[in-house]
This record gives sequence, structure tokens and C-alpha cells, in this order.
Amino acid sequence: MSRLVTQTITSTVPGAAVSYENVMRLVDDALMSERLMAWLSAFFGALAVLIAVIGLYGVMAYLVSRRRVELGVRVALGAQPRAVMRMIVGDSVTLLLAGIVGGVALAALAVRYAARCSSA
Repeated sequence: MSRLVTQTITSTVPGAAVSYENVMRLVDDALMSERLMAWLSAFFGALAVLIAVIGLYGVMAYLVSRRRVELGVRVALGAQPRAVMRMIVGDSVTLLLAGIVGGVALAALAVRYAARCSSA
């Protein structure tokens, strides 16, 4: 088909330059900046999650190290290691849930603010 169109154009206008572009290439070129922004957003989101996990580990390690004597006394007085572990995990889950609730609340506020700014 493109050969026939090229012959028709060059027979009508002998000095005309004819070139064709693939539609998929045009779409890829048009979406390049959006794909780049998506990749950068995903990268920085993953980096934020990694930093949050490292921070949570640091906080929990600090809390356990501060309570090391207390945990030793509990075990020495007859507490089951499973109960001590449950106490530590329970504190971790409480801290994690507080972070999730706070994060969801802040995200909801940010979405409302962004929606209000984009509509103005």
C-alpha cells in the first residue's frame, strides 16, 4: 500500500519527499514522558518503603535494647520465652498499626488537597 501511495505522490509531484511513520512509534514517543514519570514514581516509592522498613527496624531494635534488663528479669522469674516474644511482637504490631493509621490519614488529606488544587 505504501509503495502505491509513494508512486502516486511522486508521479503527481516529482520533487516531493515521502516518509512514513509507524503509529506505534508515534504513540511510544507521545507516552515517553508519562512512562518516565511512572518509573521514577515507582522507584522513589520503593525507596521510601525501604527507608521506612529500616527506620522501623531501628526503632524496634532500640526499644528492645532498652528493655533488655526487663526481658532478662522476666525470663529469670519464669516467664515463657514465647510470652516474651509475644510481648515484643505485640509492641511491634502496635507501632506498625499506629504508623499505618497515621499514614492513611495523611494520604487522605493529601489526596483532598491535590484534588482541590487541581480543580482550581
